[in-house]
Amino acid sequence: MYQVSEAFLEALKNYENIQHIKATIIQIDGTVYTLEDDELLDNPRYDKQCVENPDVFNFGEMYVGTAEVTVRIPGMLSNRFRGGELRLEFGVDVYENEIEWIPLGVWDITDPKRETGDRIVLKCCDKMNRLQVGCGSNAAGFLRLQNLLDFVSEKAGVEFAQTAGEIAGLAEEQVQMLSKISFAETCWDEVRMISQLIGGFAFANREGKIEFRKFRDVDYTIPAEKRTDISLSEYGFHVKGVSYTDKYGQTYSTGISKIGVGSVLGFSDNGYIPSIDREDNLTYGIDRINWINDSLRWLMWTPGTVSFYGNPALDVGDIIRISGGINGVGNVGFLIGTDSWQFRSPQTIISPGAAETGMAASNAIFTLSEILISRRSPGFPTARAVLTTTGTEPGQLLRQNAPKLSHLS
Repeated sequence: MYQVSEAFLEALKNYENIQHIKATIIQIDGTVYTLEDDELLDNPRYDKQCVENPDVFNFGEMYVGTAEVTVRIPGMLSNRFRGGELRLEFGVDVYENEIEWIPLGVWDITDPKRETGDRIVLKCCDKMNRLQVGCGSNAAGFLRLQNLLDFVSEKAGVEFAQTAGEIAGLAEEQVQMLSKISFAETCWDEVRMISQLIGGFAFANREGKIEFRKFRDVDYTIPAEKRTDISLSEYGFHVKGVSYTDKYGQTYSTGISKIGVGSVLGFSDNGYIPSIDREDNLTYGIDRINWINDSLRWLMWTPGTVSFYGNPALDVGDIIRISGGINGVGNVGFLIGTDSWQFRSPQTIISPGAAETGMAASNAIFTLSEILISRRSPGFPTARAVLTTTGTEPGQLLRQNAPKLSHLS
């Protein structure tokens, strides 16, 4: 959550307190327009969500944002705004004659259209959209994280909020350990690999910079009386384990739990994590996957949808509390995965849950050949494939099939 004062939070709870909106529009020729409150037609809005599947949780995802404002500037051609920039700020009266402002975000104006007369609707995308560009480099060798950040920044025209050292801090790793040997296909893929590495996500922050962040508890509760609508699941979601598949199709899975409702979170072919079949890199690869699992296993929340009086200081990735849950008793955790906000309107936030099928489902299926590659237990050699039996718990498979493996050396 963006840092605000207690007075700001208290002011939001009272509908009678005056709220403000400010838009700064910068055309590609440098012309700047600043519009406030009633100078902006309708009610400006923004949306942020995971681009893959907003309803299903996974780490290493990319969160994208859009915004829309309607303006009236007589005599202006709508196309003059294309390629420009939109900045939004929100303010609320905290004391008499005192407004506390917070930035909402920075967006590229991608689709300006004239409605009627002088009304022009500006549809915008945040800076994450710029990452959809090919790397176009066949260079190979020892590529350090800072080199990759610099390359993506120049290639995609984006700015990162953190240095390589700060990102290494999120991964609890020495920065010199974060390297790879070749570029990904797109800048989007490069950024996503980093977000997987830290067990978090990537998004465009309120200053328009690409930021990596881990999911975090926030000391904020939505009171039951301030909700306008609620739909929550009757179960709490948690991470049941993490599974990684390298580019050769070999899989390592860790922390698999049968307790409760949740998902085994899968990812694959990350350039920072070497093949799990290479002797010299096996320990680091497995240690990194175990670390990701350990950093996520504490997460727990209730999936669902909540509409309430609104607080634009909240961010995606925040885990807040919903007072009263669905039965009026106690508080439940709620991870903000989708955030839809509109000025002077209720705000809707959505918390993702488990997938019904696939690797992210609550009961993942493992083959014994995968387990043997990914696990070195006393008396069990590494093997690419010895039999085709499957199950839901790696340790159980090893115990059940120990006699069949005793002849291997």
